[in-house]
Amino acid sequence: MLVAPALWLSVVLLPGRQRRWRLVRSAGRQLSRLVGIPLTVRRAADAGGSGPRVFVATHGSFVDSLALAVCLPGPLTFVAGEVFADQRLAGPFLRALGCRFVHRHDPGAAGADVAQLVSELHAGHSLV
Repeated sequence: MLVAPALWLSVVLLPGRQRRWRLVRSAGRQLSRLVGIPLTVRRAADAGGSGPRVFVATHGSFVDSLALAVCLPGPLTFVAGEVFADQRLAGPFLRALGCRFVHRHDPGAAGADVAQLVSELHAGHSLV
């Protein structure tokens, strides 16, 4: 809890998406060490190639998202429900990291959401 306000402020104010992601990954690694939870990444033998990917994961808490941010190769674009976009703390933080918000309960907005996500993939960002 002592680190979170400084990290939030740094991510929101720091220029450049890449720099923000480096900061989040570094903070996540440090947090992992501090709490004694090692993160181990094993790449599947058939996961060859490079370029953007779509990572799909179910998660039980927000800590899972931090673990994914630390372990997955970037640049990343996290996809979240639109409910987070207007939250006072989460919204600015997620927008600064390039998060894309989707309308999960509005089928009419789905086409625009998909087009936005496809453009992220074309820009070389993997989706999470």
